[in-house]
Amino acid sequence: MDWIGWLLHPIFSVLVPSKRIFGLYLLSALLIAAVSYLMTCWQARQAGNTSNASEASSTGEAQETTSLWAYLFPKAVFTHPSAVQDYKYAYMYLLLHSIAVAPVVAAVIPVTTLAVVKVLQSLPFDLTAPDSLLAYKIPVMIGCTLLAALISDFAIFFAHWLQHKVPLLWEFHKVHHTAKVLTPVTLYRMHPVDNLLTLTLVGLGLGMLYGVLQVVLHAEGLVANLYGVNLFFILFYLLGYNLRHSHIWISYGPRLEQLFISPAQHQIHHSAEERHWDKNMGLILAIWDKAFGTLYVPKGKESFRLGIDSDDQPRFEQSATSLFWLPFVRIKEDWQRLFTPILKPVAVSALGIVLFVLVVLGSSNMQATQQPPAVDETVYMENLTWTEVDALIKSGTKTVIVPTGGTEQNGPHMVLGKHNRIIHYTAGRVAQTLGHTLVAPVMAYVPEDPHMKFKGTLSIPEPVFEQLLAHTATSLKTHGFKVIVLMGDSYGNQPAQARVAQKLTAAWAKDGVRVIHLHDYYDHNGQQMWLVNQGIGTDHIGSHAGMRDTSELLFLHPQGIRQSLLHDNRQADYDSTGANGNASRASATLGWQLIDLKINAAVRQLHREGIN
Repeated sequence: MDWIGWLLHPIFSVLVPSKRIFGLYLLSALLIAAVSYLMTCWQARQAGNTSNASEASSTGEAQETTSLWAYLFPKAVFTHPSAVQDYKYAYMYLLLHSIAVAPVVAAVIPVTTLAVVKVLQSLPFDLTAPDSLLAYKIPVMIGCTLLAALISDFAIFFAHWLQHKVPLLWEFHKVHHTAKVLTPVTLYRMHPVDNLLTLTLVGLGLGMLYGVLQVVLHAEGLVANLYGVNLFFILFYLLGYNLRHSHIWISYGPRLEQLFISPAQHQIHHSAEERHWDKNMGLILAIWDKAFGTLYVPKGKESFRLGIDSDDQPRFEQSATSLFWLPFVRIKEDWQRLFTPILKPVAVSALGIVLFVLVVLGSSNMQATQQPPAVDETVYMENLTWTEVDALIKSGTKTVIVPTGGTEQNGPHMVLGKHNRIIHYTAGRVAQTLGHTLVAPVMAYVPEDPHMKFKGTLSIPEPVFEQLLAHTATSLKTHGFKVIVLMGDSYGNQPAQARVAQKLTAAWAKDGVRVIHLHDYYDHNGQQMWLVNQGIGTDHIGSHAGMRDTSELLFLHPQGIRQSLLHDNRQADYDSTGANGNASRASATLGWQLIDLKINAAVRQLHREGIN
């Protein structure tokens, strides 16, 4: 694990568009708040009050302030002990979320999609929509994106409703309601169990939608996301989302608040006053609250205390870490009360989970509908003209990746060009992540003598392969590249790459040119450990044409897999099959994770080498 990156990533969340506290979302909220201030001042002057009056307090009570800064950032709010606790807790929460919650929920959408596709394709009738429907791709995309947003919004509301109505879940959700003041960081005053439930329900909803779209429309990419976020949600975040957790009262008015949840309505949701309990649990739309009888539309600005009206409030204020462990203490203290009312629902839910897992296991060898993230085709040199490459070098592109694959046998079930397909994609992803980096054409002829007895394998002598690497690097150096990265997807490529990189770096040091053997991509990518941690034995994983590389190709190029030949080759004769391990356990979902592990390992090594 990149410990430094892991420790720093919570701090840089404001730079990540998929985070709700992304800088642009915060800036838009700030601008809306500033407009609110100016309108308040104007209204005060219209009423004959010449002292720039405004309203801003953590409790909702009216105050007067003489400056915009004091209105936006009152010291009483942002230095309050509750706010300070939020800052500490948010840092710890984001660290924990990245290693304990995110990996768990990451597979919910693709796995659910697989299950839905399997079920729908097993039906005795054709669900495919007419091809003419896709002629209207933009309206269809808008409709699918809106539908995905509605499903997500309802899933978030329903999870929130459960967290208030089920006593056991309330013990975890209570953490969020113990805030005595509201700032945008209060968003992260949320127990991981809360987020696990919410993201799982969202993932299940979206997975079902994606499965239906795949079967009915046979098309991908119909839900428009930017940085993994639905475009309608991005619009929502830009329209003042972060004012929900703030001291600034922004109301949409009684009519519009019947349709959309305003920042003022969510502030009411945090009220400790009994009249406000369990109200306004929606994220975007108010219609869910209206349907469930939990909608509260204020007639005007209201004053109220924040927090929970309970003896637990002081216990939650002890420290930031108490927000993590106190819910478990409360559950232990009040076991009988919490579990008796929900015994039957828990039993029913457990049965549903078991059935769901059985469906997932039965569909584990199907292609995941989570498509590989697209790579900008302009990172590949072969797609550019010489003048375009020249312009890029002159404008600062000094790093180039030389990908080496291999045309070799990969068992009866996998095409000869497996390595070439994989390295072409992963090299492109690495280049795109680094920026100012190009990818040379894949070297498809490599030392593969051990596989020459299998038809179709193309091999060249080791010295010739080294010369090919050296001459390619020399060409790239001549054109002005300063960092040449040798990135190989096959075991046989690694020794030669290491030797060439060492030799050329020493020879070209005076010219300021480095040649890097990207050994972490192949040797230290963590794939074996990750699979073992999933409970998969090393004999199932195999070393060639087994579960690991089969899964990778299932994810990137499923057409390159002969599904009927996916067998367990642990006991097979390697000399006759050319494969070992258990390819029958391969899945695109595994491939998705394995590909990311290789890419992340490569990027981390390059960052250590000072390549950014």
